[in-house]
Amino acid sequence: RLVVDGVISTPAGDITLAVVNPRDGNDRGFDATQAVTLGAHGALLAPAALRKEANALGVRLGEVLNGGQVKLSAQRGYVLAERGSRIDVSGTGAVFDVPNPRDASHRIATRVNGVGGDITLSAAEGMRLNGALFGRQGGRLDIAINPLERETAADLTGLPAFPDAPRAIVIGGVAEPDVPRGTPLPAAAHGELRLSPSMLRKGGFAALRLATRPVLTGTDIDAVRFVGDQELSLTQSLILDTSSLVSDGGAVHLEAPYVQLGSSNDLFRRPASAARGSGSLTVDAQLIDL
Repeated sequence: RLVVDGVISTPAGDITLAVVNPRDGNDRGFDATQAVTLGAHGALLAPAALRKEANALGVRLGEVLNGGQVKLSAQRGYVLAERGSRIDVSGTGAVFDVPNPRDASHRIATRVNGVGGDITLSAAEGMRLNGALFGRQGGRLDIAINPLERETAADLTGLPAFPDAPRAIVIGGVAEPDVPRGTPLPAAAHGELRLSPSMLRKGGFAALRLATRPVLTGTDIDAVRFVGDQELSLTQSLILDTSSLVSDGGAVHLEAPYVQLGSSNDLFRRPASAARGSGSLTVDAQLIDL
């Protein structure tokens, strides 16, 4: 288990927290308490940064560094972000006096921007994201529920079995509460992430990728599921990398200059058949890949 309940700040830098597969045959099977946890007081900060240079003449000099990367990975177990936690890779900007390209002896007041960075979250068994995620000014968010990253011993006889619940990212619905640390996650949490559309909107991300993968030992169909009427709107790209899109009957609207729908998992792709229902899907994009 890995718990961070304080602040890690590295402007324009990289932060990686990971629970990795066991080595040297030390496999104890499934542990429902195993997780990368960002506590209620936790903050992982890698926003864009300003470097200003002192100048006796009052000329505004410096540079802007793009936002960094924050990566949380659980090859075993879960990724948990408790209510009150924060991950921020937002961009920023400042006005500098830059040389005039037509007359190097003069400078022009110019706003210089550093774009937002990347937040990458991946877990084999599931996630609960009750904190805040920020990637304003061009940030990218990548979330994957991927049991294929889990490596197990050849013989798990007598060890707790890993859950084979279908992997799904659920957009909308009721958020799940935080689980007290050290408490096993309930069976209903296995394989699932409930994602709040309002959290995505407040985060200000320009690009979003949601990915699911199947359990090798099962026959499940992994999915991105929509509860009720939902809208996802991005300024750069939206990728739903999954075997199936499922609606409970609501109207779903997806909008971005680039939209990609369907699993890129060529090696372990699970065929899914279309089923008739009352839901609707509208996609507005300049380029759509299916």
